[in-house]
Amino acid sequence: MAEVVVEAAMLNGNARGMNSVVFVTAEVGYVFGINGDSDLDYMKTTNGGLTWSAAVDVFTGSVDSFGLWYDQWTPGDTGRIIHIAFTENGTDDVSYFAFNTTNDTKTTIVDVFAGATATLGRGVFTSITKTRGGYLYVAYVILSGTTSGLYRSTDNGATWGVRTNPIEAALDQCMLFPANAADANDIWMLYDDDSAAELTVKTHDDSANTNSESSALSFNNNATDLVGQYGFAGSIRHSDGNLIFAYMSTYDAAGGSTTNFNVYRWDGTTLTALTAIASAVDHIYYPGVYLNQDQPDWIYVAYLGVSAGTSTLTTSMPVVYALSKDRGVSWTKDIAYSTSTTDYRQCWVPLNGERFMVVWTDISALSLNTNQDNSKEFGFAGMNNYKRAKATGQNPGILSMGSI
Repeated sequence: MAEVVVEAAMLNGNARGMNSVVFVTAEVGYVFGINGDSDLDYMKTTNGGLTWSAAVDVFTGSVDSFGLWYDQWTPGDTGRIIHIAFTENGTDDVSYFAFNTTNDTKTTIVDVFAGATATLGRGVFTSITKTRGGYLYVAYVILSGTTSGLYRSTDNGATWGVRTNPIEAALDQCMLFPANAADANDIWMLYDDDSAAELTVKTHDDSANTNSESSALSFNNNATDLVGQYGFAGSIRHSDGNLIFAYMSTYDAAGGSTTNFNVYRWDGTTLTALTAIASAVDHIYYPGVYLNQDQPDWIYVAYLGVSAGTSTLTTSMPVVYALSKDRGVSWTKDIAYSTSTTDYRQCWVPLNGERFMVVWTDISALSLNTNQDNSKEFGFAGMNNYKRAKATGQNPGILSMGSI
């Protein structure tokens, strides 16, 4: 089946959404994005991504970046709220609201940080997470990278307080995750140190209000990619609380250097390299990590470009994914997700949930696309593959379950 258009008129700056796709069941999902008028919208599906509703504004203004976190991406959380933080050009505010997926309503928008004026630049980003203990954290860079911060809410987003800022320089960026630590309100930050060309994991100690940092991995995101793309992504594995993340060591549209497509595991103490998906190739980027929590050995990593390095960034890119069924020891690579190859950019996946689905941007068409046929559905009720139904007793109409 050909690609499905989620929304036909989105802004290329939609790439400034670090997370964008949430599935609350196998059939019901949401995609958030910045539309052509710079408003923050969502599109909804009730049939597993086969069709999508018309875009609905959740904020009308001039949005520069946004981040979201779904309750159930946090281990042990059974809530149905999508927490959304965003930055607005002109006011330079960082704002928050909660979106209730049980009735598609949102709370009143509140300020996380009240700024003055904003100028869009490469470093602008917003990221949000919810801790295992229930606190909310937001990190951001605004004003062309000259203003940054980390804020915390202990009352479900009603009020926010400033925390020790982990952002070191204008073009640094990070993604927030709930930490698996003794303190259930600590967080981890997958941190892009632009000036040092490094990727690390920072830990924010909630009680001490301090930040510490892991050893460094070589990472050059190419600051000239002004639309704000991300070469790193991660998800929390609920079975052990580990952060599984993937990254491309360089952004190489010109083909002048080579990229290693690496996957790592962070347990709170040690960075452990898993088997790389690709090594020493050009023109491969935009990872998205999805973990099927019902099958903790499985890791899905979506990306653009093939592992042979024969694609061309921003011009001729297929959407594909790699799958490991043994916790990153081996990979099946370049599994086709899109049916076409053209000027695609960025891709988003849910971090977990009952459906693995990839959404991406068509640069020239300014559309958000997906392919429902190539998505994967999990979590549905059904017989295990090692069981069979058999008749027992005097009445052959009575069935019980037995092993094959």
